[in-house]
Amino acid sequence: MEQCSTPVFPLNRYFWFYHLGNNVYRIISLPSALSLSPAGGSSNSGVVIEQNWDQDISSQKWKLYQNAIGEYSLQNVLSGKYLDVADESANPGADLIQADKSSSFSQLWKLESIVHL
Repeated sequence: MEQCSTPVFPLNRYFWFYHLGNNVYRIISLPSALSLSPAGGSSNSGVVIEQNWDQDISSQKWKLYQNAIGEYSLQNVLSGKYLDVADESANPGADLIQADKSSSFSQLWKLESIVHL
């Protein structure tokens, strides 16, 4: 996932979006092969997103919504919260969190296919 127009590098920015049906995906980090989910399966806003072993649980499932210009917002199935960048930071390495839906650009994602399966 990338929030800017720079090339997607290094590898830690690559994710596999595993389609589960009905616009629901599991987001898996390619380097770690772990799924993204809110820490502890929490439903609270501001909770950090972490990587965990795949447990096929709702907190590891995400719905994708595309806007009119092709950007995506990602909603966690369990919490209903949206993938966001902590403090709307543009700094590399900033924490990902879940938050209530907002009009912030920090909740919009540009997804680019690197491999077509």
